[in-house]
Amino acid sequence: MIKYYKGILKFLLTIILLHTSSLLFAQGYYNTTNWKFSNPKQFGFTVLDVDYFDNNNVIAVGSDGGIAKSVDGGSNWTYGPFTFVTAAGTLTKPTFNDVHFINSNIVYAVGSPGAMAKSVDGGVTWSFITTPLFARGRNINTCWFINKDTGYIAGQHNTPDSLPKVYFTRNGGVSWDSIAAPTGGKSRIGYVNNAAQDTKIS
Repeated sequence: MIKYYKGILKFLLTIILLHTSSLLFAQGYYNTTNWKFSNPKQFGFTVLDVDYFDNNNVIAVGSDGGIAKSVDGGSNWTYGPFTFVTAAGTLTKPTFNDVHFINSNIVYAVGSPGAMAKSVDGGVTWSFITTPLFARGRNINTCWFINKDTGYIAGQHNTPDSLPKVYFTRNGGVSWDSIAAPTGGKSRIGYVNNAAQDTKIS
Protein backbone atom coordinates (compact mmCIF):
# COMPACT_ATOMS: atom_id res chain seq x y z
CA MET A 1 0.00 0.00 0.00
CA ILE A 2 2.85 2.38 0.88
CA LYS A 3 4.49 1.52 -2.44
CA TYR A 4 1.23 2.44 -4.21
CA TYR A 5 1.08 5.88 -2.56
CA LYS A 6 4.76 6.50 -3.28
CA GLY A 7 4.06 5.78 -6.95
CA ILE A 8 1.14 8.23 -7.02
CA LEU A 9 3.23 10.87 -5.24
CA LYS A 10 6.05 10.46 -7.79
CA PHE A 11 3.53 10.75 -10.63
CA LEU A 12 1.99 13.94 -9.20
CA LEU A 13 5.43 15.50 -8.59
CA THR A 14 6.43 14.71 -12.18
CA ILE A 15 3.23 16.36 -13.50
CA ILE A 16 3.81 19.45 -11.33
CA LEU A 17 7.45 19.77 -12.48
CA LEU A 18 6.50 19.39 -16.13
CA HIS A 19 3.75 22.00 -15.77
CA THR A 20 6.09 24.41 -13.96
CA SER A 21 8.83 24.03 -16.58
CA SER A 22 6.34 24.63 -19.40
CA LEU A 23 5.19 27.83 -17.67
CA LEU A 24 8.80 28.97 -17.34
CA PHE A 25 9.41 28.43 -21.05
CA ALA A 26 6.15 30.27 -21.91
CA GLN A 27 7.19 33.45 -20.10
CA GLY A 28 8.47 36.49 -21.97
CA TYR A 29 11.93 37.97 -21.87
CA TYR A 30 12.52 41.44 -20.43
CA ASN A 31 15.46 43.14 -22.14
CA THR A 32 17.04 45.86 -19.98
CA THR A 33 20.06 46.26 -22.25
CA ASN A 34 18.30 47.67 -25.31
CA TRP A 35 15.42 49.41 -23.49
CA LYS A 36 15.82 52.03 -20.77
CA PHE A 37 14.53 55.45 -19.74
CA SER A 38 16.05 58.05 -22.05
CA ASN A 39 15.76 60.47 -19.17
CA PRO A 40 15.75 58.94 -15.67
CA LYS A 41 13.63 61.81 -14.34
CA GLN A 42 10.07 60.88 -15.25
CA PHE A 43 7.53 63.42 -16.44
CA GLY A 44 4.82 64.70 -14.14
CA PHE A 45 2.18 63.71 -16.72
CA THR A 46 1.09 60.80 -18.89
CA VAL A 47 2.38 61.21 -22.46
CA LEU A 48 -0.37 60.72 -25.07
CA ASP A 49 1.32 61.93 -28.26
CA VAL A 50 4.81 62.74 -29.54
CA ASP A 51 5.91 64.51 -32.72
CA TYR A 52 9.44 64.83 -34.11
CA PHE A 53 10.41 67.68 -36.39
CA ASP A 54 13.79 66.05 -37.05
CA ASN A 55 16.15 63.69 -35.21
CA ASN A 56 16.75 66.25 -32.46
CA ASN A 57 13.65 68.40 -31.96
CA VAL A 58 10.69 66.62 -30.39
CA ILE A 59 7.56 67.64 -28.47
CA ALA A 60 5.59 65.32 -26.17
CA VAL A 61 2.12 66.21 -24.82
CA GLY A 62 -0.41 64.56 -22.54
CA SER A 63 -2.41 64.78 -19.34
CA ASP A 64 -2.43 67.64 -16.82
CA GLY A 65 -1.56 70.22 -19.48
CA GLY A 66 1.79 68.53 -19.96
CA ILE A 67 4.04 69.79 -22.75
CA ALA A 68 7.65 68.60 -22.94
CA LYS A 69 10.38 69.62 -25.37
CA SER A 70 13.68 67.99 -26.26
CA VAL A 71 16.38 69.38 -28.57
CA ASP A 72 18.65 66.33 -28.37
CA GLY A 73 16.38 63.53 -29.60
CA GLY A 74 14.87 62.80 -26.20
CA SER A 75 17.99 62.52 -24.03
CA ASN A 76 16.99 65.59 -22.03
CA TRP A 77 13.65 67.36 -21.63
CA THR A 78 12.23 70.64 -20.43
CA TYR A 79 8.57 70.49 -19.50
CA GLY A 80 5.75 72.13 -17.64
CA PRO A 81 1.95 72.45 -17.50
CA PHE A 82 -0.12 74.59 -19.87
CA THR A 83 -3.19 76.24 -18.32
CA PHE A 84 -6.05 78.26 -19.77
CA VAL A 85 -9.39 79.73 -18.71
CA THR A 86 -12.39 77.76 -19.98
CA ALA A 87 -15.52 79.36 -21.45
CA ALA A 88 -17.11 78.85 -18.00
CA GLY A 89 -14.34 80.94 -16.43
CA THR A 90 -12.42 78.12 -14.74
CA LEU A 91 -8.64 77.88 -14.83
CA THR A 92 -7.81 74.36 -16.03
CA LYS A 93 -5.04 72.13 -17.34
CA PRO A 94 -6.15 70.34 -20.52
CA THR A 95 -5.38 66.79 -21.55
CA PHE A 96 -3.54 67.14 -24.86
CA ASN A 97 -4.42 64.40 -27.36
CA ASP A 98 -2.36 65.44 -30.37
CA VAL A 99 0.66 67.59 -31.26
CA HIS A 100 1.91 68.59 -34.70
CA PHE A 101 5.07 70.35 -35.89
CA ILE A 102 4.44 72.55 -38.93
CA ASN A 103 8.02 73.73 -39.30
CA SER A 104 10.95 74.18 -36.92
CA ASN A 105 9.15 77.06 -35.17
CA ILE A 106 5.38 76.51 -35.38
CA VAL A 107 3.76 73.73 -33.35
CA TYR A 108 0.10 73.09 -32.50
CA ALA A 109 -1.30 70.94 -29.66
CA VAL A 110 -4.99 70.13 -29.11
CA GLY A 111 -7.05 68.46 -26.42
CA SER A 112 -9.77 68.85 -23.82
CA PRO A 113 -11.97 70.77 -23.18
CA GLY A 114 -11.66 72.56 -26.53
CA ALA A 115 -8.04 73.53 -25.89
CA MET A 116 -5.62 74.48 -28.63
CA ALA A 117 -2.12 75.74 -27.91
CA LYS A 118 0.28 77.23 -30.44
CA SER A 119 4.02 77.81 -30.28
CA VAL A 120 5.91 80.05 -32.69
CA ASP A 121 9.35 79.40 -31.19
CA GLY A 122 9.64 75.62 -31.53
CA GLY A 123 7.85 74.79 -28.29
CA VAL A 124 9.64 77.13 -25.89
CA THR A 125 6.51 79.22 -25.19
CA TRP A 126 2.82 78.55 -25.92
CA SER A 127 -0.29 80.67 -26.40
CA PHE A 128 -3.98 79.77 -26.37
CA ILE A 129 -5.96 79.64 -29.64
CA THR A 130 -9.77 79.92 -29.55
CA THR A 131 -11.49 77.23 -31.63
CA PRO A 132 -15.15 76.45 -32.41
CA LEU A 133 -15.03 73.62 -29.84
CA PHE A 134 -13.92 75.95 -27.02
CA ALA A 135 -17.30 77.58 -26.22
CA ARG A 136 -19.03 74.25 -25.49
CA GLY A 137 -15.97 72.59 -23.95
CA ARG A 138 -15.78 69.80 -26.51
CA ASN A 139 -12.63 67.69 -26.77
CA ILE A 140 -10.38 68.12 -29.79
CA ASN A 141 -8.91 64.73 -30.72
CA THR A 142 -6.65 65.57 -33.63
CA CYS A 143 -5.10 68.36 -35.67
CA TRP A 144 -3.27 68.46 -38.98
CA PHE A 145 -1.78 71.50 -40.69
CA ILE A 146 -0.58 71.48 -44.27
CA ASN A 147 1.33 74.74 -43.78
CA LYS A 148 1.71 77.41 -41.10
CA ASP A 149 -1.75 78.90 -41.83
CA THR A 150 -4.01 76.13 -43.17
CA GLY A 151 -5.01 73.37 -40.81
CA TYR A 152 -7.79 71.11 -39.61
CA ILE A 153 -9.10 69.96 -36.23
CA ALA A 154 -11.66 67.32 -35.33
CA GLY A 155 -13.20 66.06 -32.10
CA GLN A 156 -16.48 65.61 -30.27
CA HIS A 157 -19.83 66.58 -31.76
CA ASN A 158 -20.11 70.33 -31.33
CA THR A 159 -23.42 71.33 -32.86
CA PRO A 160 -26.94 71.12 -31.39
CA ASP A 161 -27.92 68.71 -34.17
CA SER A 162 -24.96 66.45 -33.19
CA LEU A 163 -23.68 66.28 -36.76
CA PRO A 164 -19.91 65.74 -36.74
CA LYS A 165 -17.84 68.42 -38.42
CA VAL A 166 -14.24 69.07 -39.31
CA TYR A 167 -13.09 72.62 -38.64
CA PHE A 168 -10.44 74.38 -40.67
CA THR A 169 -8.50 77.60 -40.56
CA ARG A 170 -6.62 79.44 -43.29
CA ASN A 171 -4.98 82.03 -41.03
CA GLY A 172 -3.27 80.05 -38.27
CA GLY A 173 -6.31 79.80 -36.00
CA VAL A 174 -7.49 83.43 -36.08
CA SER A 175 -10.80 82.35 -37.65
CA TRP A 176 -12.45 79.01 -38.41
CA ASP A 177 -14.95 77.46 -40.81
CA SER A 178 -16.39 73.95 -41.00
CA ILE A 179 -17.22 71.16 -43.41
CA ALA A 180 -19.16 67.93 -42.87
CA ALA A 181 -17.00 65.24 -41.31
CA PRO A 182 -16.21 62.12 -43.29
CA THR A 183 -18.35 59.10 -42.46
CA GLY A 184 -16.90 55.97 -40.89
CA GLY A 185 -16.47 56.99 -37.26
CA LYS A 186 -12.79 57.81 -37.51
CA SER A 187 -11.51 59.99 -34.70
CA ARG A 188 -7.72 60.36 -34.93
CA ILE A 189 -7.38 59.60 -38.61
CA GLY A 190 -9.74 60.91 -41.24
CA TYR A 191 -10.04 62.12 -44.80
CA VAL A 192 -11.41 65.40 -46.01
CA ASN A 193 -12.47 65.41 -49.64
CA ASN A 194 -14.02 68.71 -50.63
CA ALA A 195 -14.23 70.45 -54.00
CA ALA A 196 -12.53 73.51 -52.54
CA GLN A 197 -10.01 71.64 -50.40
CA ASP A 198 -8.82 68.19 -51.49
CA THR A 199 -6.77 67.48 -48.39
CA LYS A 200 -5.86 64.47 -46.34
CA ILE A 201 -5.78 64.44 -42.54
CA SER A 202 -3.63 61.74 -40.99
